[in-house]
Amino acid sequence: MGNFLLTRQAFVFILQDHGFSLKRQIGSHQQMKSNPHKRLLGAHMSIAGGVEQAILRGHSIGCQTIQLFTKNNNQWQGKPLTDDEIARFKKERQEKRINPILSHDAYLINLASPNPDTCEKSLNAFTDEIVRVEQLGIDFLVMHPGAHLGKGEDWALKRIAEAIGVALEKCRGVLQYVPT
Repeated sequence: MGNFLLTRQAFVFILQDHGFSLKRQIGSHQQMKSNPHKRLLGAHMSIAGGVEQAILRGHSIGCQTIQLFTKNNNQWQGKPLTDDEIARFKKERQEKRINPILSHDAYLINLASPNPDTCEKSLNAFTDEIVRVEQLGIDFLVMHPGAHLGKGEDWALKRIAEAIGVALEKCRGVLQYVPT
């Protein structure tokens, strides 16, 4: 299949041998650039009680990095993050020095689905994930692009690339990216 990485540093979606190459520059991530081979101790942490709780839980067990869901991972949409929630998350992150932070998107998302209803819900949910990651200043978004459900890899890869392009267009003004 292809490789997908969405970070504040760069958005890269490469579909090898399928004629697609899309790169979006979004920002920088100095820690990963300065020492890309440094091993970090981390774990997936619960956000029960608020997104900042993942940082507090990770810090309490000695994590240097964490992964989290920014909302319930089995729902299409989460309630919008408040300015207070965002501020608490950023404050705890800075104080506890948890870096980098990864977010995992919802398990329901299938950008390769041939079902129009599922595809629309997936696109909206993926767009919501991008917005939430950017609001919180999270460094990486881990996602599974989906399954073609019998339509074939080539068809699915085109569908996924199109969906990611649409999601990025919907996020203009949230994500700061420059086509290269």
